[in-house]
Amino acid sequence: PMYSAHGGMINTFATRTVYELTPIRAAQEWHVLQAVLRKASYAIEHSFVRLVMTSLVVFLSVVLEVKVMQMGTPLGELCALVPIVQILLFSAWPLLLAAEVTDLCLHIPSLVNSMSLRPELDSELQSVVSYIARSDAGFRLYGVLVTMGLLSKLAYVSCLVVFTAIADRLRLT
Repeated sequence: PMYSAHGGMINTFATRTVYELTPIRAAQEWHVLQAVLRKASYAIEHSFVRLVMTSLVVFLSVVLEVKVMQMGTPLGELCALVPIVQILLFSAWPLLLAAEVTDLCLHIPSLVNSMSLRPELDSELQSVVSYIARSDAGFRLYGVLVTMGLLSKLAYVSCLVVFTAIADRLRLT
């Protein structure tokens, strides 16, 4: 729901800017849209972090349980972790949707700029495009813009930790 609501607002803004709005009105509507995104980000950021942290704690507790109980074979230990990894992946889904909202915001200036159908408004429209580009709108968690790049780095570090732990466990057997 979050992505469809915010994504719909962003897409509607882009369409209206190209076909209906004057540049001044577009800047005003972007300002309102940016405020809605910041307010929504602030309202649900605690829930996002709690969800991710809870799934991380569950994952780490199961890893610790597997280490303590020594289930026998390394394959058996890995199979015990599969449901927990699924929980981790499902808890990351909202973060991916938040990053998609940010990516939509980042593409709005180029979309509006490339689809200008009214040449008489080009200089004013360029001012609006510049304003939108500098507004740094998107979904934030504790002031940090959630982008696909940020999530890619997080996934890279997570995979590095998991594969290191698996390699260490296989080496010990």
